[in-house]
Amino acid sequence: MKKRATIVISGDVQDVGFRGTVMRLAQKAGLVGYTENMPDGSVRVVCEGEEKAIKSFIKKLDICEGVIDVEAVKVEWSKPKGKFRYFEVKYSNLGAEMFQGFATAGRMLTDVNTNIKTMHTDLKDGFSDLKSETRTTHEKLGSIDNRLGDALSRYDKIGKKMDNVETNLAELTKQITRLVDHMVDDKK
Repeated sequence: MKKRATIVISGDVQDVGFRGTVMRLAQKAGLVGYTENMPDGSVRVVCEGEEKAIKSFIKKLDICEGVIDVEAVKVEWSKPKGKFRYFEVKYSNLGAEMFQGFATAGRMLTDVNTNIKTMHTDLKDGFSDLKSETRTTHEKLGSIDNRLGDALSRYDKIGKKMDNVETNLAELTKQITRLVDHMVDDKK
C-alpha cells in the first residue's frame, strides 16, 4: 500500500553530506520526494512509496558512521498526494550551500589528516618494534651460529677420533689374525 512519510532526523546531520546519502538510499528504495536542511539543524525528508519500502528506508537512516551521527528519527504517516516524480535534494540559497559544502569538506579533510597522523604514529611504532625484534633475532642467530660452530668443531674432533679407533681396530684385527694363524701353525 502506498504511503507518505514526513521524517525529521536530528543529530549531527547537516554539513556532513547526509542529504546526499538520504537521496541515494531513497532512490535505491524506489521512493519519490525530497530531503532538505531545516533551520534548527535537523534534516526533513518527505517521501512517498510502498509502506514496506519506506519502513526499510527509515531503518537505514539511523546512521552513526564517520561524521554523520543520527540521534533521533521521527516519522509522521499520511496519505500520498502523488505530486513527486523522483527523489531530490532541496537546496537553500547558493551561498549557504557552498558554505555547507566547504564546511563538510573541511571536516572530512580534518578527519583524514587526523587518521593519517594516527597511522603515521602507528607505523613509526611498528617499525621501531620490528627493528628491535630484528636486532634480537639477529643476536639470537649469531649465538646459534657460534654454538653450531662449536658443535661442528667437536663433531669434527669426534670424527677424527672415530677414524683413529677404526684404524686401530683394523690394525688390531690384523695382529690378532696373525697371532691366531701363528698359533695354529705352531700346533701343526
